[in-house]
Amino acid sequence: GHRFISEDQFLCSICLDLFTKPVSTPCGHNFCRRCLSQHWDTSAPCRCPLCNELFHIRPELRVNTAPKLKALKSCLVCLSSYCESHLQPHLSVPGLKSHQLMDCLCTMCALLEHQSHKFVSLKEEFDQRKASLQQQSRHMVKQRRKKIQELQSSVQLSQRAVDREKSTGLQAFSTLIESVQRSRERFIQELQEKHRHIQTQAEALIQQLKQEICELEQRSTEAEQLLRSEDHLHFLQHSRALTELEENLKETFTGEMKKVSKPKNKLLREQRFAVDLTLDTDTANVYLSVSNDLKQVHYTDQRMFLDSPQRFTYANILTKQSFSSETSLCFYLSSSNTLVWSNAQPNYSGKVDSVKNGMLAFSRGKCL
Repeated sequence: GHRFISEDQFLCSICLDLFTKPVSTPCGHNFCRRCLSQHWDTSAPCRCPLCNELFHIRPELRVNTAPKLKALKSCLVCLSSYCESHLQPHLSVPGLKSHQLMDCLCTMCALLEHQSHKFVSLKEEFDQRKASLQQQSRHMVKQRRKKIQELQSSVQLSQRAVDREKSTGLQAFSTLIESVQRSRERFIQELQEKHRHIQTQAEALIQQLKQEICELEQRSTEAEQLLRSEDHLHFLQHSRALTELEENLKETFTGEMKKVSKPKNKLLREQRFAVDLTLDTDTANVYLSVSNDLKQVHYTDQRMFLDSPQRFTYANILTKQSFSSETSLCFYLSSSNTLVWSNAQPNYSGKVDSVKNGMLAFSRGKCL
């Protein structure tokens, strides 16, 4: 029958691990060379760690070099030769049964006793196996280099995509900043123009008031002279003229102050209810041209958009924002392209109407 060797016979009884440079004691027990040397260095006299046999003289340790067992088969897949005991896994394990095994024969035996068998020389098998391994290694290296190129190409594509998105984003931010700066400049310019208009009206009113002051001073002199007069009829006739002049001056002053205050109140109302608009190109008439910042629109003779059910058939366009109100409010576009509320009742009917400097759509109670 087959001879099986227990795994415990290959374990050192000191470190309980496989033998490392195994040595034998005179009593026949095996240990690792290092384990046994350290054991005897720390204990005296020298005894066998397993059977405790006493050695009066420390034995000289030599590596146990028993002759190797003869190999029965060689595996062409594992590229190793095995003795009878180590060959058992190739005969019992399912994953190893498919490996091709071969016998090593001398030249004379192969020619005389195995003429009907397929055999190959060791050199031929070595060269063939070497070439196969080299080819497999080159193929694996080629695959990994190809994978590296694919990864590098992917990184380059990602970088180009990031650059495009960055360029688009920076351009959008630049356009937005320019639009804000233009709106800021228009706002400042309108304030300055309105201030100059108010200042001009105020200066004109001041000149008129100065002239009226001169007239009042002149009338005051006349009144003093009138008070010295002893003619009662003459006094009553001229005093009535002075009273009418005072009332006319009050009425004129009140009217001029209203003219000066009206632009100021209008400006405050526009600043309070002004809303930034964004035009909706999906509703624009095909002949309307909309600016890139969606703030300006003008009519053109060329078709700017494709036909769509959402588009107006007339030169109209809606804004993306909607504004609701419980009261009857309307709005209009100021010269700064901002939405301004007003209490004025519109004289228009229908859903859509044109307004100065742009097109707006509105209905009762809701601005679109």
